[in-house]
Amino acid sequence: MLKRLLYFTDLSNKEIGYELGFKKLANFNAFFKNHTQISLSNFKKTEINL
Repeated sequence: MLKRLLYFTDLSNKEIGYELGFKKLANFNAFFKNHTQISLSNFKKTEINL
């Protein structure tokens, strides 16, 4: 679900994190990296902007 939000929405990382219940962007970034082994910024660069 998380990757789908990143692919199919124009919301910023901060807005997506807030919608998912994260109060700080750093916590959302850490959660994403912990579960995907890639940072949000690298994911967007390599996966979305192909």
